[in-house]
Amino acid sequence: MKKTLLALTAASVLVLTGCGTNNSSSNSSNSSQQSSTQKQDTVVEYQDLSKSDKKLVKFDLSTSKDNDDTDYDVSMTIKNNTKKAISFDPMQFNLLVAGVQTATSDEDDKVTVKAGQQATIDELFEDVTADTLNSGKLTVEYIDSKNIVAKPAFNVEKTTNSQSQTSTDNSAASTVNSDTTNDVDD
Repeated sequence: MKKTLLALTAASVLVLTGCGTNNSSSNSSNSSQQSSTQKQDTVVEYQDLSKSDKKLVKFDLSTSKDNDDTDYDVSMTIKNNTKKAISFDPMQFNLLVAGVQTATSDEDDKVTVKAGQQATIDELFEDVTADTLNSGKLTVEYIDSKNIVAKPAFNVEKTTNSQSQTSTDNSAASTVNSDTTNDVDD
């Protein structure tokens, strides 16, 4: 009887010890899953990306006629093809003609583009003249000249106050792929 009781006690201890080990290994695998999820949710600022990751971010620009006057508004769609969430401060985008700043953004809400997603910043640059857009020497930089994100080539119609406002609404759209602009050497 004592031997049977001792054998049952030993078996119970082994079963309980085994369950405790499984729980702790299960908990550690849950912890590693949570930490890998947290790493994916980490947001990286664009200027801190590697050159190879920057090449995976595309910037498409489009223009629309400003309803209040003869100028244009420029919007930007950012496509994030990296595996990281990327943040941008729209106020850090500059529109330059032949290296001279001609427009900055008034948008003050930070933009985060999740991995594999895209986001549009409407009216990133406002009240840009047709002459500026048609100059052929446009660049868009983020923060400084080390981060040239696009070199758009627009062809918008010049209008005067006497011309109809509806004549250029759809013809002013222009898409720019920044593949070549991301290859700029530091």
